[in-house]
Amino acid sequence: MYDRGVFFHETIVGACHNPFFVDALRRINRIRRLLAYRSTQDRRRYVPQSEEHLEILELLQQGRNAEAARRLEVHLSHVIENLDEIRPLLQ
Repeated sequence: MYDRGVFFHETIVGACHNPFFVDALRRINRIRRLLAYRSTQDRRRYVPQSEEHLEILELLQQGRNAEAARRLEVHLSHVIENLDEIRPLLQ
């Protein structure tokens, strides 16, 4: 699941053709990988995350790019929220 999420995010961000965004995301993903391995005990968030990915892809397919960008921003903000939930697992 982690690798699929990384691929999804890098593909979406890569479409902007901004190497600074892509590089920043790759650096973030390296850090996330460390956290992800310790947080896979709780898999409840995988279904909602996958549904969000599908929603974003659907918006992009429909050409609703601005709405997809807003949805991606909300999606990524959930990562920060999830960090608070998994923080005890990381210690």
